[in-house]
Amino acid sequence: MKMIRCVNVVMAALLVMTAHTVALYAQSDLEQAKAYVEGKDYLAAAPFVLSAVKKEPNNLEALLLAGDVYRELEKLDSALGFYQRAEKIEDEPLVLRKVAAALSELGRHKEAVAKALQAVDDDKKDVYNHIVLGQVYINADSLQKADLVIRRAQTLNKDIPDTYVALGDLYFAQKVYELAKMNYDEAASRDPSLLEPRIKLARANFKLANAESDSTAANELFSESLRAWDEVTRLDTNNAPAFFEKGRILFFSRQYVEAARSLYRYTTLRPEGQIGRWYLAQAFYEIRAYDSAEVQLKQITIDSVQDKKASMLARSHFETKEFAEAKQLYMEMKAANQMSLEDMERFGYAAILSGDTTTALNAFKEAINANPKNCTLMFRVGNLFRQRQAYDDAIAILRKRLENCQDSLSATTRYLIGVSFYSAGKLDSAIVEYQQAIQTDAMVLQPYIDLGRAYYEAKSTDSANSILSKAIEVARQNPTKYKREIEQIFSVRAGNYFETKDYGNLKKMTSEWLEIAPDSEFGNLYKAIAHQGLNEKDDACRHYRQVLKINPNSKPAKDNMSNLGCK
Repeated sequence: MKMIRCVNVVMAALLVMTAHTVALYAQSDLEQAKAYVEGKDYLAAAPFVLSAVKKEPNNLEALLLAGDVYRELEKLDSALGFYQRAEKIEDEPLVLRKVAAALSELGRHKEAVAKALQAVDDDKKDVYNHIVLGQVYINADSLQKADLVIRRAQTLNKDIPDTYVALGDLYFAQKVYELAKMNYDEAASRDPSLLEPRIKLARANFKLANAESDSTAANELFSESLRAWDEVTRLDTNNAPAFFEKGRILFFSRQYVEAARSLYRYTTLRPEGQIGRWYLAQAFYEIRAYDSAEVQLKQITIDSVQDKKASMLARSHFETKEFAEAKQLYMEMKAANQMSLEDMERFGYAAILSGDTTTALNAFKEAINANPKNCTLMFRVGNLFRQRQAYDDAIAILRKRLENCQDSLSATTRYLIGVSFYSAGKLDSAIVEYQQAIQTDAMVLQPYIDLGRAYYEAKSTDSANSILSKAIEVARQNPTKYKREIEQIFSVRAGNYFETKDYGNLKKMTSEWLEIAPDSEFGNLYKAIAHQGLNEKDDACRHYRQVLKINPNSKPAKDNMSNLGCK
């Protein structure tokens, strides 16, 4: 029996100790939550206050604090639930005001009015009951009733800033923003530590700015709004709504870098804030921080922006050179019929750059067929396929451009068709296109050069010399403009004379070359080679030395000088 009694005593003691420990732990959670709330870190406070409520479901203080935390986190349904649980324990005016405010913010205006009136009935001398009733009426768009209630509140106590905030809210709802601003200013002056009037002052300035027709005045009001938000975020570094509003103003002002900083802070404070995250993603996108934009875009779940989100995400992959991923997203967008013409174009580029020429060609064809006057696209795509050695496709697209576009690039377009034929081994067709390019614009010299090279390859030496001579005549009109082409023209001719060992004509031709471009490295080199081929050692050495003055690292000049024994 003694043994049983001892066990019972020990068990009782353990139960008391356990209950005491649990109570201490619950109290610790509540105190921790209160500490976070004091620091306005509501996200951190949430799990502690929730734990406190679970452990003490009838703790009025914990329930009200939980409601406040979830209201700040913009989880109004949860906030209302906690307030209503608190009301069942104690339906005092403070609790009723909180229930009324939450119902009002949820749009349940009739219920909100009933609760606010109940609070007033319980204590008609409490100014805060009247203030909440006034706010509830404002939200319900019962502005006349709100006017009466708020002015009654001022008669009860005109010294507290809250009545001026309430009057400012009334004027704001009536769209008399200047009077709203005056009352918010008055409230802020009565208690500079209050954030609410500063927040509402920022919003009033924003409204005034949007209504201002004078751009200078509007910009100043926008600046005032931003300064007010800056002050709020300075006083409260955890004020998520302030960071959101500031970021939104900066975003729509196209100040994307500053917007991103503010909105990023908002998303750390409110990870579930989808609108703020959407603005942030767009801000990153606009400043071409595509990796950062992609991280944010993947977290966006707003139904109304899914098409734009997909387009931005695909382009972000494209810009970060993740072409296969971009192509896959564009394919999904196409299947969902979400493609704009711009998306279709980029789809083509993503496909070809990921090695899928067939998909690319089909995408480009769709884009071109949808807008056959998109001359820039056809030029770029035709040239891109040429570079990718898809010559038949390049020729088809460039010919389509010629059919639909006659502009300053027409000669170059014909030239690129010629290059495509040449690269495909179709020399005769290339020659025809080069000739037509010259006929289209005789001042574009590259077709002359490639035509001359093609004639040499076709063993039509006279035709090659003739066309290159014409090119030189054009180049002489503006040697500075055609400096690069001059080098090419003479190099093609010089190469032919060198291959055929026609040193006499090479010597004659390089004299003309150096007359136009005396500092040409290759002009002097071919001149030296011509003299060397004609056994004119001194002249050869002289020109090799000239080459080395222009390019001290010229290996052919060094080697040939050594072979000749130049001093």
